[in-house]
Amino acid sequence: MSPVFRGGYRGRWGAGFGGGQGRVLAGLAAYAVVQLAVPLRHFLYPGATHWTEQGHRFAWHMMLRTKQSTARFRVRLAADGREETADLATVVAPAQRRFADHPDCLLQVAHWLAADYRARGRPLRAVYVESRVVLNGRPARPLIAPTVNLLRYQPALRPAPWLAPAPGE
Repeated sequence: MSPVFRGGYRGRWGAGFGGGQGRVLAGLAAYAVVQLAVPLRHFLYPGATHWTEQGHRFAWHMMLRTKQSTARFRVRLAADGREETADLATVVAPAQRRFADHPDCLLQVAHWLAADYRARGRPLRAVYVESRVVLNGRPARPLIAPTVNLLRYQPALRPAPWLAPAPGE
């Protein structure tokens, strides 16, 4: 039997693709696919990525837009249905206050507020956010409609139905 058929193919320079080397090549191929797929995933989401921010992190088109934003949270208490403006100091540090132009962060802060109120013995029925975003110098628009109860939604990878349409859509 010739040496070509014993222990796998050795090739011209003696480097074979048998054993652990095949797994290394498969691992490198998987790594390459992830490095291409993650930055291009924004094409899978509907709407303007610069507005919705879905698929924007780790993408190759960073720094192509400017956004300024404000957000004010209103909470509705479960006990009596009374509404009040939430104090973000209990859930967000001052250094973390630049989150208002990221819808997923607004959703996360809404759930943090609900957990904080629940821990203080004041459960919430709803959390609303009044957010205004300026995208690339256009007039300010709400990122999320102020009537949307954010407690009805959980963070997910699928498109967010609770976002307001982008300017110009």
